Order: sequence, then C-alpha cells, then structure tokens
Amino acid sequence: MVKEANLFASQRGPIILAQIENEYGNIMWGYGDAGKSYIKWCAQMAVAQNIGVPWIMCQQYDAPQPMINTCNGYYCDNFQPNNPKSPKMFTENWIGWFQKWGERVPHRSAEDSAFSVARFFQNGGVLNNYYMYHGGTNFGRIAGGPYITTSYDYNAPLDEYGNLNQPKWGHLKQLHAAIKLGEKILTNGTRSDKYLGNAVTLTTYTGDGGARFCFLSNTNKNADASVNLKQDGKYFLLLANLGVGTERKKDTLRGKGNVDANQLLEQKELTLDASDYLWYMTSVDINDTSIWSNATLCVDTMGHTLHAYVNRRYAGYKFSHGEASSLPPWGFQITAQGFDKIKTGIAGGPVQLIGKNNVTMDLSTNLWSYKIGLNGERKRLYDLQPQISVSWHANSSYPISKPMTWYKADFEAPYGTNPVVVDLQGLGKGHAWVNGHSIGRYWPSWITASNGCKDTCDYRGKYAETLKTFPSKQSQQNPSETQRESVALLSRGSWEAIDSRSRDRSNA
Repeated sequence: MVKEANLFASQRGPIILAQIENEYGNIMWGYGDAGKSYIKWCAQMAVAQNIGVPWIMCQQYDAPQPMINTCNGYYCDNFQPNNPKSPKMFTENWIGWFQKWGERVPHRSAEDSAFSVARFFQNGGVLNNYYMYHGGTNFGRIAGGPYITTSYDYNAPLDEYGNLNQPKWGHLKQLHAAIKLGEKILTNGTRSDKYLGNAVTLTTYTGDGGARFCFLSNTNKNADASVNLKQDGKYFLLLANLGVGTERKKDTLRGKGNVDANQLLEQKELTLDASDYLWYMTSVDINDTSIWSNATLCVDTMGHTLHAYVNRRYAGYKFSHGEASSLPPWGFQITAQGFDKIKTGIAGGPVQLIGKNNVTMDLSTNLWSYKIGLNGERKRLYDLQPQISVSWHANSSYPISKPMTWYKADFEAPYGTNPVVVDLQGLGKGHAWVNGHSIGRYWPSWITASNGCKDTCDYRGKYAETLKTFPSKQSQQNPSETQRESVALLSRGSWEAIDSRSRDRSNA
C-alpha cells in the first residue's frame, strides 16, 4: 500500500527507513533455533519487497544483513551496530515512562534527555527518534499492561493534549538546532576523542576544509569541570544532568454462573478480555453463629479491586496496588514478553473466612460458580440507544459513595475543535463513555504523588524506573448473617491497567 502510494524516498516520497519486527531480540532466546530462523525469514521477506530504502530491526543484535540493527533505551551512546559499515541509530529514546495507577508520575528531566541525545551524537550517532515525542490517550480498554493508566502522556515534549511540555520541549528544540548546524560534519567528517580527566571528554569532528564540530561531555555526577580550550579562553562544563534554561442505574450481576469449578480460576482464561469484571460465587454453611457473626473475609487477589456481596447484599470493597509478578526494573515496553502469563483475579486464592479467635474456614476448594461481565455491559447502557430498554432514576442530588452504580448525564459539547478534557475528580473508579464511545478508565480518587521524586529531586546520574513486586491481600468485614451464606466476589483483573471501579450495584 505504501509503495503503491509512492511514499518511499526512492519514489520521491518522505519515508527514508522501514522497520521489520520490533525488539524481537529481547525474547528470541526463548524460541531457540526457530527464533533465529524466523528473523532470517523476516529479513528475506523485507528485502523481497524492493522498496528502495534501508530496513532496520530494533534491539536485534544479530540482525541479518542488509538489515540495520538499532538501539532502544534511555541511553545508546555506547551502542554499536553489528556491521561497522552500518549507521548508528537511536530508534527509541525513552523520553519518560508509563504512568501506573497509584504510583508517582514518571519524570525524566530535560537535562537528562538532552544529555542522552548529545552523548549519542558525540559517540557517532546519526539518527535519534523519541518514544514518545507526543503523548496520547489509551481510549476504551486498550491500555497495555500491567497497571497502565488511561493517560499515555509519557512526560513527552508535547503532552497528551498537544501542549508544550516546558522546559523539555524548548530545551530539546535548542539542542536539535545546534546539532543540525553540524549535520554534514557529523555524518561525513572524521572523529577524534581526547580524555581530559575527571570524566570529561572532548570529541572533535573535522570536515573537509578543516571545519570542526566539538562536543564537551562531563559524566561526573558529583563535580563540575573547567576545561581550557584556548590559550586565552575557558569553557565551563556543568556537572552531569544539572539544571537548564528553556524556550444512576443499578444493574450488576448477570444471574447464575455459567462455569463451575472446585477451585479459584485465573481471570483472563475465563473472560478472554471480553470484560474487566469476573464474578466468583460460592455458598457456605454457617452452623455456629457465635463464631461467624462478625467474620472477616480475607481474599488473596492479584487484581486492584475486589467488591464483596453476601446474601445479595453489598458488603463493601477493598483495593490496593500490589503487583503479583516480578518484572525487570525497566522493561521492554513493546515486546512485553510474559505479560500474558501474569495471573489475574483470585487465581488460586486463598479465600478464607476468619471468625472469632482466628477460627479459619478455607473456601478455596469450594464449588465456585463464575460469571463474566456486568448486566450493564451486556445491555450496553453506555450506547445512545441501548439494545435493551432500561429505566434510569433521576435525582436532584447525586448518590454519594454508592459503588457499582451507573451514572448518566447530558451536556452541550464545547464549541470549536480544541482538545477537550473530562474532569472526573468527583468520581471514584470506573469507566466512561461519551456518545457510546469509550474514552477509557478513570481513578481520580487514588491521589498519587505530583512528581517522580521520592524525597528530594536529584536528577544526576542515569534515569531509572523501579517497579514494586508483591501480591496484594484484600480484607473485608462481613455483615452479620446466619445459616447458609452466599458469597459473590467481583474481581477486577490486573492485566489491562486495572483502573476502573464500575459504578454498578447488585440487584441479585
């Protein structure tokens, strides 16, 4: 299609590079010889397209010729392509990071971002591409996993709505202009490096006719440096990464379950990503009310949120931000190998009732009945014209603290074509639709830190994101009931950015 539209540079179009596969080298080892064969096949298939521009493979250290292997990450100045004749390319300069529910807002400073770019070109780089340069939005249920928010702002130079993120945007613009001045010398000149001590390096590119383009870098995190370049001149280098200047409807349970098992099943295997919600339902006989009249329901879950119902009565909910699987300190955000294997829901449990004097009843091997989704989803209450007729209750005052409730409102859209932000600060945790179109999940009731600093902001040294890895345990007090108890647990799985407490309430 692209070739037919004459969009490649060889056809006088704007496309100068083409990519096949993406970061497959990060997971190829898991497939043995078959993985190597697959990469060779990809290269042969790409070359056969005869598009007239170079092909690249990101993070593919053994990319077959004539594929050009490239680097993704925060820093690629030390990267070298596997063919010394290949250009050195930085295809994903991670300008920030994903925002996860309940965690601090990732912030990669303008200083560090610019330092990464300048060092890359200092060490022979010829192409730098940002991931992301423009932030975005994960509409609907498309947010990646695990725990990624609806916003995909990414701390990018242009934010989620296209606004300038200063000082990052302006500082990088100035850096780009400076590097652009030396474009011909950097790509065609000869390079020489001189180590000046104290982690300071002078790199000089010399072009035809003697024109020069110089880089001075100081990678010392703890000390500034002064460098004499001329007999009567002095240039001062800031310590690495220091500062810069700029330029209500109640409709929930879908009746009886359609899957039964004497175990607690994993959520995604049942929902197949058709819904964020899965019901876990079981019954238990209560004989001694003196022990169980004020019991605690203890659930070991790998989801963010759990709603509990006892004998069709809403008992309450709990949430936390524990993660059930250990992940690398910073990962391969595109390949995400293994995310599909991260268990979600109440997989395996245990689920226990803890009564007086810590008497414990384990419900994990009870006969559990499972039901996928909510009645409101099935009836498509969010559509302009739902498939099934429903009645809404109009109130002069909004119901407060009523989990599992659907809310509906009509409003006039603002004039013009500028970006519009829906402020949901008055709500808790849920999913929003406008004119039948899902605009994603929200969770403003969980207030996170306003920046990425744990104590004080110190951006010296390398940028890194740290992921906490521990399972969560949800506890909920049960109302006093006797005889036979029915327990329904509505679990929110953790696979796709568990970020919405649906405003439903059970009528089961």
